[in-house]
Amino acid sequence: MERIRCEVIEKEIKIDLCLYEKGQITDIKPACLKCTLYKELQKLNFDAIKGFPPTILQGFTRYPPLNEDIPIEELAKKQAYVTQWDIDDKTFMHLSLKETEFNNSQDPIYALRAFLISNEARLYPPMWVMDWLIKGFKEYHKSFGKKSLEKLLGFRKGKGQSIAWKKELENDRDQMLMLDVFRLHKFGGYSINEASKMVAERLSNTIGWDKTGYKLRTLKAGIIETRYYEKWKNLFDKYSNDLLKTMSKAFLKDRKYYLKTFGKPKGKR
Repeated sequence: MERIRCEVIEKEIKIDLCLYEKGQITDIKPACLKCTLYKELQKLNFDAIKGFPPTILQGFTRYPPLNEDIPIEELAKKQAYVTQWDIDDKTFMHLSLKETEFNNSQDPIYALRAFLISNEARLYPPMWVMDWLIKGFKEYHKSFGKKSLEKLLGFRKGKGQSIAWKKELENDRDQMLMLDVFRLHKFGGYSINEASKMVAERLSNTIGWDKTGYKLRTLKAGIIETRYYEKWKNLFDKYSNDLLKTMSKAFLKDRKYYLKTFGKPKGKR
């Protein structure tokens, strides 16, 4: 069998023994992305191997450092362009899901939320958000300010926009619940049905969880399970490798505390 040199451990290994794929390396190293083994495995169509790094990395650009007194020589050494594995896990998940929702609906609220999420993480907005802004700005500039910028960006005034905001807040609620179902299923060993019951029970027992002012409803277990399969499962499968990788460390560290926040499903001892 062909052997190849792994630059991470600086030794030769068999071509079917990539240490990241085997779980012996827990974090992607720069050498992994340049590795001939990685490229060979891509050619052999091993992209779907559980835990293997995705074919396409998402790139993000960080804000300049807050310290204005930093020497120019040091500033030049700061890495501005980073991948999804260099930013906060929740930030990446939220931005990815907002992009999917925007592509499916073209609702500007998702782009606006992504802009704010990026800013909070001190990241420049993703290019899909910038494209949305630039398109509206160009039309506004072309009209010499005569057209409504709000309308050009896709926002609507009045009751219709309130409905859109409530839909986005309901989507945030569902995302929170479905991520819990995903965690309980993947790391807790519960079935989707059991996890849905646990999540529904915790939500119903949490007093004052809705602070939006839009009177969001709690969801029953059956609805949570149905929505998980109809929509969220496909989204999580799309980002499965990244979700598993980013969640695993945090979950294993706080596993006992996390599971204690849920009641066990009925009939489960």
